[in-house]
Amino acid sequence: MKRKRDFSFNTHSIRALKIGIPLALQEFLTRLSFLALCAFVNRLGLEASSGYGVACKTVNFVMLVPSSLMQSMASFVAQNVGASNVYRNG
Repeated sequence: MKRKRDFSFNTHSIRALKIGIPLALQEFLTRLSFLALCAFVNRLGLEASSGYGVACKTVNFVMLVPSSLMQSMASFVAQNVGASNVYRNG
């Protein structure tokens, strides 16, 4: 039988939430702004909408390299934080 104390937050989960909630909020607001921009462009007509679609695909392709760099750096930072050595050098 599950008890309420089985679902309590420990120190690790609180640390993860302190880092994760601001990141999730930032991502949510970014996606919301892109959704609002897309809704605005769709009202301008077919030409503007198709131009916006092509531009979005181009930006997504160009952002592949910075995005992969960001994800790899996030794993290095996570390893350093997990090792309690945030000032680790190369």
